[in-house]
Amino acid sequence: MKLNASMFAMAHPDGWLDRIEAVTEGILVEGWAFRRHDQGRCDFPIVIITVDWAEVARLEVGNVARQDVLDALPDCRLEHNPGFSILLPHDVIVERGVAAIQVFVLNPNGTVSPLRKGFKRGIQVELTGRCNLRCPMCPSVIYSDFHKKELTESELPDLVEFIQDRDFICLDGFGESLLAPVFSPLLDALPRASEVVFHTNGLLLDKKTDQILKNAPPVTWVAVSLDSLDSEKYARLRAGSSLQKVLENVRDFKRKRDEMGLVYPVIRLNLTLMKENYQEIEDFVRLALEFDGVVECNWLYDVEHLADGVNIEVGGQVFDYESNKLKHLAHDANEHLEAAFALARQMGVEVIFNSYFNESLSESPDEEGFSGAVKRSVSECPHLRGDFMLQADGKVQNCVWQTAPLIDWREEGMANVKSHARVKLVREMAAENKIPYECSGAGCSYVRLRRSDEERKHDIRVGGYSGDRVLEKKKIKIKSL
Repeated sequence: MKLNASMFAMAHPDGWLDRIEAVTEGILVEGWAFRRHDQGRCDFPIVIITVDWAEVARLEVGNVARQDVLDALPDCRLEHNPGFSILLPHDVIVERGVAAIQVFVLNPNGTVSPLRKGFKRGIQVELTGRCNLRCPMCPSVIYSDFHKKELTESELPDLVEFIQDRDFICLDGFGESLLAPVFSPLLDALPRASEVVFHTNGLLLDKKTDQILKNAPPVTWVAVSLDSLDSEKYARLRAGSSLQKVLENVRDFKRKRDEMGLVYPVIRLNLTLMKENYQEIEDFVRLALEFDGVVECNWLYDVEHLADGVNIEVGGQVFDYESNKLKHLAHDANEHLEAAFALARQMGVEVIFNSYFNESLSESPDEEGFSGAVKRSVSECPHLRGDFMLQADGKVQNCVWQTAPLIDWREEGMANVKSHARVKLVREMAAENKIPYECSGAGCSYVRLRRSDEERKHDIRVGGYSGDRVLEKKKIKIKSL
C-alpha cells in the first residue's frame, strides 16, 4: 500500500513509538498501541510500517506483553498484547536510512494515524533574518545589529543532507519564514517522514497556501502569531500588520485545506504572553474552536540583561520589555491561566506551552530571578543531547534559548557541525549537569538564569542574546512600515 495525503488522520491517541534502530540483524522497530472499544475493552490495532510512505510491513496482533503499559492502564481490558517488536531487513532502507521509516495505525475507515515518537531528533532552521513586521518584543527589533541574512539555494543541498536524520524540523527563527526565497524549494526537498512545522505572522499566508498544502504532510502544523485579538493592541504588538487581513488568510487557508480533504497542517493560534495580553488567553481559547482547537503559548525571553531598561517605541506608545514579563504579575497571571485551562478542558481545546519553560509561574522569583514553577536539571535538557538551531547568519546553537552560539556553520562547514569538538564537549557537560558557556544566563527551565562556570575561565560576559548587543540600553523608535 502506498499512502497519499488524503489518507492521513490525526496522531493515534493510545500508543507510542519507542524505538527505530539499526542493529546487526536488521532495523528494529518497537512500540505499543491499542484501540479502545465499549465498556473498557481494548485490542491491538493494525500497525503498518512504511518507508517513504510505501508499506513494507504490517502487524495485526501484538507480540510483546508490555507490563508497563498494563500497569499504567488498569481500567483498560486488553485482550491482546499491546506491544510490538518488528525486525525489518536492512535492504528496505533507502538512502535516507532510518529517517525514512514511519509507523502508523490503520483506522477502520482506511485512514492512517501516525504513532507519536518517544524520541525526537530535532532541528530548527532559520531561513531568513528579515521580517515584514516590527514587533516590539522580538529580538530582531531589540538588537541594533540583528542580521538580515538569508539561506541561499546554493546552500540547500548541504542543508537537506544535514536534516535527513531529523524527526522534528522547525522552519523558523527570528525572521518571517514566508519571506525567504528558499521557503518553497526547501519544502519540496524535505524528508517525507519527518514532522515539519513553522511559525508565521500570517500576512503572506495567502501567497504560500498552495505550496504548504502540497507538502502536508510532512508539514504537520503551522502556528500563526497573533498576540492580541484587539485590533488596536494588535496593531501595536504586531507593528506593520492587520488583524483582519491575517484572520482572513487563516480562514481561507483552513477552507482550502478542508476542501482538499486534508487534516494537516493543523492550525495553531500563537501568542506570546505578557502584561499587554495575558487577560486575552480565554478569548484565544474560544477563537481556537473556529480552527483546529489548539492554542500555543510562549513567554517573553527572560534572559539575564535582555532588554533591561530598554523601551521600544511603536506608534508613539512605549513598550517596556522588562515590566511586561509576567513574573512581575505572577499571581494574577496564574489565575487567568488556570481559568483558561478550565475553559479549554470544557471546550475541548488544547493549550500548549513550549518545551523550554512551563505553563505556570512561581509567586516570586528565586534567588537567581527565575520565575518558573518547575525546575529541571541541565542533564534533563533534550536539546543539549543533539538538537540544533541553524541561523541564517551561520550561528549554530542547540536551541533558541542559548545565549551564545556554539560555532559558525558557514566557517566550519555544515557537514562538520555534528562532529565538532565544541558540540561534543557541550553535550558531555550537559550529561554531567554542568552549564556550558553557551547556555549561561538562559531563562529556560533547565538553566534558570544561572551562570556558567566557564565564564570565569574565559573572563568574559555571557554573550549571544544577553543584551550586550542591545543599543546602549536606550529608547528604540520603530518606524512605521
